[in-house]
Amino acid sequence: MREIVRQVHVGIAGRCDIQTMLGIEPASPEPAGAVDVSWFRLLAEQVLQEFPNLTMQGITLWHGTSASNYEWSACLLTQQEFLVSQHYAIEEVIDRVGAGDAFSAGLLYGLASGRDARYALEFATAAGCLKHTIPGDANRVSASEVEALMRGQGGGRMQR
Repeated sequence: MREIVRQVHVGIAGRCDIQTMLGIEPASPEPAGAVDVSWFRLLAEQVLQEFPNLTMQGITLWHGTSASNYEWSACLLTQQEFLVSQHYAIEEVIDRVGAGDAFSAGLLYGLASGRDARYALEFATAAGCLKHTIPGDANRVSASEVEALMRGQGGGRMQR
């Protein structure tokens, strides 16, 4: 996997993927409990240092409060800034399978559309959030549905 990552410009991986697939061990243990965004920033910085070809590293941030309730957000480290997305409380998880893929596709879609990194991160996070409400591994939503969630959820609660 490390050889493949040396050929790309956008990295997308969860914390476990970074450790198992890339062999990067965090400089410090992950704090217990709620998501510590500063810890994930340091992890993303380690990835960019290890792979200087990467222009950015995206990481999903999630915390399960129960089997059917999730807190979902993401971060993106570019060479210029560290961004953290809107936080979503998903009250009825239908299927988690494919949420990371939906995030990845959303980030690539956002970047390919010519929008800035903030838009791409928010689009990706909303896409991954919506996937939690759909059975199966495919995210069967349109770009307009993803953008509606981005615009309409000031409180960050996700119900479908």
